[in-house]
Amino acid sequence: SFLTFVYLQVHEMTTELLSFLWALRYNKSSFVRRSVLMALHSVVTSLPSFMLDELSSNNDFNELILWAQGSVTTWLNLTSTAKELTFLLYPDVAADDPDEECKRLAVLLLLSVSKRLTPHQIEGLR
Repeated sequence: SFLTFVYLQVHEMTTELLSFLWALRYNKSSFVRRSVLMALHSVVTSLPSFMLDELSSNNDFNELILWAQGSVTTWLNLTSTAKELTFLLYPDVAADDPDEECKRLAVLLLLSVSKRLTPHQIEGLR
């Protein structure tokens, strides 16, 4: 059916995008890292819940979320929700990002993840 076709296309595009973002996450340019965070935020906020559930088992997605978490771990201005999510995830995966906008975008991403994913899905990110 048409919906099956669309689902398969969205799934494939999301998987390819995550692979692309994964490769760029440690780029020296803060502009590129910001773009990675914004694209990942778009994925988290636009996909339906059932597709996010599938993504929680995708290694690229998990590593990208852990990378975002690692970029803000010592940033002292985290909200309590982001701090809670940070403590649920592994310790630093990436060095603290020197770019303040990247840190802000990473916190925004973590807040979106904490709102969109269930505790079970968040636990799967470990």
